[in-house]
Amino acid sequence: VISVLTFSPGEIYWQRFGHNALLVREQGRAVVYNYGIFDFQQEDFLLNFARGRMQYLLAQEPFAQTLALYRHEGRAVVEQQLDLTPEQAIALRDFLVINALPENAEYRYDYFLSNCSTKLRDAIDLALDGQLRAQLEALPAAQNFRQQVVRLTAPDLPLMLGLDMVLGPAADRPRSLWEESFVPMVLQAALRDAVRINEQGERVPLVRVERQLVTPRLAGPADSPPRLWPAFLLIGLTMGGALF
Repeated sequence: VISVLTFSPGEIYWQRFGHNALLVREQGRAVVYNYGIFDFQQEDFLLNFARGRMQYLLAQEPFAQTLALYRHEGRAVVEQQLDLTPEQAIALRDFLVINALPENAEYRYDYFLSNCSTKLRDAIDLALDGQLRAQLEALPAAQNFRQQVVRLTAPDLPLMLGLDMVLGPAADRPRSLWEESFVPMVLQAALRDAVRINEQGERVPLVRVERQLVTPRLAGPADSPPRLWPAFLLIGLTMGGALF
């Protein structure tokens, strides 16, 4: 049995976007495959984090340890059990096992294109022979990249303003739901409506069952980004008046 685990945002800056991972249960074992492992000792860690230029790892972790960590941090954990055929589940498991090997585990992190959520999404899509991507690319994103970044980093004002300033025009382009699913909570919501085509040609919900494993202590992010222009306008007028 394979499930998607989605973790709500935390209080530290690298936790603001939330997180997700894949859970594989078989033969009495429960192993979490986590694409979000990085090394704090990397040179220029904070600068590289802001630029999205870091090396990440796919790691295997005991399920109980993962639950304990997020419970301790006060973050929600939601499990979505995927309704895959035995062949699809085996293919996905084997893909994860091979990619978690030391010689394969490292990958170049990209803020929007290659993070914990997109790597997980792509692995599921591979097992489904492209069915997930076809569905999500056909739907427009609710928010573009900039809006998602500002929304999720809003509790940390310096981080939010810094990221907002360094993002270029590409962050404002309309996106598909496939692209927007770089945010773990967006992918979680998208999976609820996703389907797969079974052997009889019928559309079957991709998520068999969803359940919350850990109740959060922390408040969740706002649904939309804050309105920044009134504050910027006031600052600009104040500075302009002072110069005048």
